[in-house]
Amino acid sequence: MNLLLAAALMLSWAPGSTAAQSMAQLVGSIVDQTGAPLPGVRVTIQGAAVRTVTTAAAGDFAFLDVREGDYEISAELTGFERQSRIVHVRAGEQVSVSFALR
Repeated sequence: MNLLLAAALMLSWAPGSTAAQSMAQLVGSIVDQTGAPLPGVRVTIQGAAVRTVTTAAAGDFAFLDVREGDYEISAELTGFERQSRIVHVRAGEQVSVSFALR
């Protein structure tokens, strides 16, 4: 009975552990051409799914729990030129991206 319980607990724990290891973080910051942080910038990642966040007062942003793969990340704010680039995200890593909008 104890062996069955131990096996069941191990099986229920393993998928969560594997899922956590397969996720990554994509973080960054956005400034203007003078180096001043830009709040309110719409940052979008497109890959298997599309996700969007808005930069905070310090111009920073974060996408947590990102699956491994290639993504197009773009930044846009009214009055500034939209910028984008392709980034590769690996499981368990934190990828940092920064933009200077003009």
